[in-house]
This record gives sequence, C-alpha cells and structure tokens, in this order.
Amino acid sequence: MRYFADPVVDRFGPRAVARNLLIVLGIGVVLVTFAPSPWVAFVGFAAIGIGNGTLFPLAVSAAAQRDDRPSAESVAALAQTSFFVFLVTPPLLGFLGEHISLRACFAIGLPLVVLSLAFVNRLAPR
Repeated sequence: MRYFADPVVDRFGPRAVARNLLIVLGIGVVLVTFAPSPWVAFVGFAAIGIGNGTLFPLAVSAAAQRDDRPSAESVAALAQTSFFVFLVTPPLLGFLGEHISLRACFAIGLPLVVLSLAFVNRLAPR
C-alpha cells in the first residue's frame, strides 16, 4: 500500500486516507483476534499490513506540519517515541503471549486503533 499511497493522499487528503486505513487496520486486528482458521488470520495480517503501511509516513508528515515548535523537533520526538515502542513492544507482547494467549496480544491493539480513530481529525485537512 505504501508504494501507491501518495496519489491517493493527494486526491483524498490525509484525514480521509488515515481514517480508512485505520478502519482496515482495525478489521485486520479483529480478524486475527477471532480467526476461526489460519486463512482468516492470513487475511487479517494482510489487512494489518495494508492499514499500517501508510500511517507512519502520514504521522511523520503531521508532526512536521505542527507549528508549536520547529519541524525537526516534532519529527525527532515522533522518531524517538517510535524507536522506544519498537524496542519495548515485541518482548512485552511475547511475555503476554506466553501467559495469556497470542490472540489476546493482538486484541490489545484494538483500543489503540479506536484511540487513533478518535484523533485522526488532528491531521491537516485536504
């Protein structure tokens, strides 16, 4: 999705694209969490990848467009937060997966998708 997203963002705006990708991501999380078969989980993983592929570049763009501090500071803050999350989340989810279940680990992402949907209006309009 990332390779084809720029013309779509130009045409429909970052807000609409992010909202739709978050919905696809949420559907993917639900499919993986409640998959009755491996094939449904594979479709869910594909939806998660499609939904997530363009959201981080949109977040970087939104951080750069903030006007409360220099763009470089906003992008650096987002990058540092992302590095921290990328380092901490896999071991945490692995620990939870061993003690609860892997499906429950994916279900943890659903409230985050809902929270992201609540804040999608902070993106610049088209």
